[in-house]
Amino acid sequence: MSDPVRALLRWLAAHDTPERVLLLCAEAEPPPVARGTVVVRLEGCVPDVGVGLPAQLLASGVGVVEVLPCPTDPGPAAAHVAAWSAVLPDGVASFSPPSRRRSRPEVLVLGQIPLPRRTLLGLGLRDRTPLDLDLDDAGRTLAALRLLEEAGRARPREDPAAAAEGTAASPTAAAAARLLVEGCTACGVCVLACPHDALVLDHADGVSTLTHLREQCRSELECVRLCPVDAYSTTGPLALAELLEEPVAVLARLTTAACERCGARHPADEGALCPTCRYREGNAFGSALPPALLARLGREAGPQAGAREGD
Repeated sequence: MSDPVRALLRWLAAHDTPERVLLLCAEAEPPPVARGTVVVRLEGCVPDVGVGLPAQLLASGVGVVEVLPCPTDPGPAAAHVAAWSAVLPDGVASFSPPSRRRSRPEVLVLGQIPLPRRTLLGLGLRDRTPLDLDLDDAGRTLAALRLLEEAGRARPREDPAAAAEGTAASPTAAAAARLLVEGCTACGVCVLACPHDALVLDHADGVSTLTHLREQCRSELECVRLCPVDAYSTTGPLALAELLEEPVAVLARLTTAACERCGARHPADEGALCPTCRYREGNAFGSALPPALLARLGREAGPQAGAREGD
């Protein structure tokens, strides 16, 4: 997956850090700016970009991130920038034309950032940026916000827009999904399904605990799709404020027992055997899917089966 922000940070790390970076929409004409300002053209419009971009720029040493008003849809773009400013109060501002020393700089296009000469020559950049460029965008965003918060330049935990979060396009949405679990059987399928190891299932003293490591979650929702008992649901992405306040969340806690035959954990009130071994006890040479999974597959196949019958 491409990471245009990483390429921009790599370019900045290879050059003198600018005091100002001006962001502008893909359709906007770059205005004259003060000398030393780096102009970055976005791939789309400002509302398509999360707070991670200005946060990472500021954490990398940029003094101020300015945003040119959107020429095609100024209202939503202005509201988006206001949400950024609530989190980064002294680091994000609307563009102010310089009173003197104007210049027309080269424009960097996000997604088409040239490879720095230092990189071509094999010179490292790690000592020139406080952010770990090996992290993905979500990881760098969290690291940047923590650095800025420690420096008194960010207020992500007091984000007034947090209550309005609910879509991935929200200005301050996190990469993690807000997961809800009801009816967990401690089977562990979700733990194995998660490609980012964001779920942990612990068994101790007869209690199984399912925990969500939210900072590692990237909302791929394999847990929701593959849960055999449909225990998972989600209400959309977390707000960054909520993620930073509660990076680890317990999703389920239930009393379990080890199956007397195979040792698998299962809800203690189901008896001495797990569902699989209970079935095999009466059907030595048969096999069966969990009842909840079988019901779900039947619901999903229903419309298709009806369509075939009508052909």
